[in-house]
Amino acid sequence: MTEDLCSPRFMPIWCPESLQLWWTVLSSLGLPHLFPSGAVSFHEWHCSCRLNVPREHRRGFDTIVTLSAWSI
Repeated sequence: MTEDLCSPRFMPIWCPESLQLWWTVLSSLGLPHLFPSGAVSFHEWHCSCRLNVPREHRRGFDTIVTLSAWSI
């Protein structure tokens, strides 16, 4: 059984409005290469993106991702 990509587990990254938000946020940060691709959960996506952000910027990145997801 496949999960709906707008279910709470996936919604923060896979609904159309969410994709638009992530593109805007990540492009503004100069990180468009971290744009979500592939059907993974929000947690999996965030953890994998975090590894591509320099260590000294991770707390700020985490804050922006959390606030952006919360706004959805």
